[in-house]
Amino acid sequence: MGKNKILLFIKNIKVVVVIIFLLFVVFASLVIFLNKNSKEPEPPFPTPTLTVLPTISEQITQAVEKFKVIDTTPNDGQENVYAGETIVSFKTDLPIRSSSEFKIEINPSLPYYWKIDDAYPTTTITARIFGGLKQNTVYVVTVKNKQGNFVYFWSFKTSQETPESSSGYVREKEKEFIQKYYPLFDFTPYKTSSFVVAYSDKLTLKVTINNKNININIIKTEVNSWIRSKSVDPATHTINYVYGP
Repeated sequence: MGKNKILLFIKNIKVVVVIIFLLFVVFASLVIFLNKNSKEPEPPFPTPTLTVLPTISEQITQAVEKFKVIDTTPNDGQENVYAGETIVSFKTDLPIRSSSEFKIEINPSLPYYWKIDDAYPTTTITARIFGGLKQNTVYVVTVKNKQGNFVYFWSFKTSQETPESSSGYVREKEKEFIQKYYPLFDFTPYKTSSFVVAYSDKLTLKVTINNKNININIIKTEVNSWIRSKSVDPATHTINYVYGP
């Protein structure tokens, strides 16, 4: 009888162990299920960002707008600068492509005027002063970019010595006068076997015809053709036709 009790006891223990194991499996499965559903959703795969690089033209434009002045003439703070016709220039770290990409301001204002002397692209901008500067005067030169933003400034002082006559200014004025009123000056008198063309006044040409038997309309056609060949519009001139002796 004691042996049967022992076997029954062992059998009951086995049943309890199986029940505990089953409960453990169920519990573990439930925990896994709950953990899986409680996780926050993973973020989607990030959308790639397309980087648009600036074009070569844009890169050059951005670079030019950021040019720096690395040297000047006259030097900053220089004194006893010649007050006659001279140059004011500056050198940049990047090439300047056109006159629209920079601005120069000279103060006080010049007695006459200045002109840029350079061909583009260039890293040296030269302003030629016509008519000279005022004596014993401090000049401030300011450089700006195409947007009008400040880039650099420097100053210099002219000497007290009286400068030489402004020959460059005079020549420039003469050149402007001739170009305005006598644009064919360098090509006249123009001679052919039939006629001679010469200036008689401002924007006025005198055409002397050598032979009275020549049709004047033919002469007019030849004269107008010659004027156009010099990049001048005949309509800008008064043309008087006369017969020679």
